[in-house]
Amino acid sequence: MFCLTEDRRQPLKSIANDRLRRLLKYWRGKRAGRAMPSRADIDPLELREHMGRMHLLDVIGPSLFRFRLYGSGVTNPNVRDMTGQTTQDYEDPAFGAVVTRHYQACVEARSPVYHEVFGTLGDVPYEYVRLTLPLSSNGVDVDKILTSPHRLRVSLKLPLRDFFSS
Repeated sequence: MFCLTEDRRQPLKSIANDRLRRLLKYWRGKRAGRAMPSRADIDPLELREHMGRMHLLDVIGPSLFRFRLYGSGVTNPNVRDMTGQTTQDYEDPAFGAVVTRHYQACVEARSPVYHEVFGTLGDVPYEYVRLTLPLSSNGVDVDKILTSPHRLRVSLKLPLRDFFSS
């Protein structure tokens, strides 16, 4: 089971990962003077370097998010593809609660949020960062989320998803 040690919301200027900085710059460029871009503004072909490292989610309700796309290069403690599932469907409720809290923070802020997460899975480190970006079809309400987690330290002892078996 996932055990959270520390979860820190950080200022966007503290993003050290170059890919995440470029993703944030892309999102800002797609706003076109609005508070946030819409899903229609996002062109997957322009995000090639991020493919496999992102999730796209529908905002279903308060603290309820469904994965429309779950990046194939992203792992989670369940070692499973969450496409079509909600954040409440994680087998590990502690991990699902952290993820849900981060997404809800983005919805409430109606702006990007960046988190550093430090924990363990069993007795091994499970540490990562997550950039969460809001999308809005009406320019006011967050109805989709684009997010990209990146590992800081995840033990090689942890199993990886076998993408070719399903």
